[in-house]
Amino acid sequence: MKHILLLSKDFDLNVSLSAALYRFNFRIIRFESEQDVMDDFDNGNRYDLYVFDIKAKQGDLSLVKFIRDNKNTTPILLILDESIPTLFKKIYYARVDDFIIRPFPPDEFIFHVFKLCKVLLGSKFEFANGLVFDKESLYVTDKDKRIELGKKEALLLETLAKNAPHVVTYQELDHLIYKGESSSQDRLRSLLREIRQKIPNLEIKTVRGIGYKIDVVL
Repeated sequence: MKHILLLSKDFDLNVSLSAALYRFNFRIIRFESEQDVMDDFDNGNRYDLYVFDIKAKQGDLSLVKFIRDNKNTTPILLILDESIPTLFKKIYYARVDDFIIRPFPPDEFIFHVFKLCKVLLGSKFEFANGLVFDKESLYVTDKDKRIELGKKEALLLETLAKNAPHVVTYQELDHLIYKGESSSQDRLRSLLREIRQKIPNLEIKTVRGIGYKIDVVL
């Protein structure tokens, strides 16, 4: 799972962006003031992406400077309320990675996030031991052997692959795979057992009491 820090006083923006990214296992943590962001940084919390919602006419990039002066290279995406070309050069020299201008559709925001977080945009994932998983066709190729997966098996494997090498919790998998159906950890264990039986060369690690992870995605 990847975490995004969003600095914005716009509650509706937070809701819409969170909804757009949730199915891709991104979580947004919103702050309303620059001081809160700096305090959070000083407390040692780190993210996969910073998103700052700013007024273009003000052009205040002091928080960007704070992040970069602390030797942090995490990608920064600015949300601007309007297009002011004179600000673009200032943004570039401040070492901002990208910006987006309101209004924008959710898919455009998702594209920027995927690009900055280096999320795989294709349909195939390559694992250790020469295994290739095609999430569109629902099969894993092991050398010359093609192993068919069920929809829930493929969804579980896709979720682990997208979040590798991080742990995906039981609760997150339950929400994504069973969509609120009555389920239990035993149901997830059974699903994982089926995957392991079908693909014995696939290394999926159980993190006791937390969830599952794939150690290596090439």
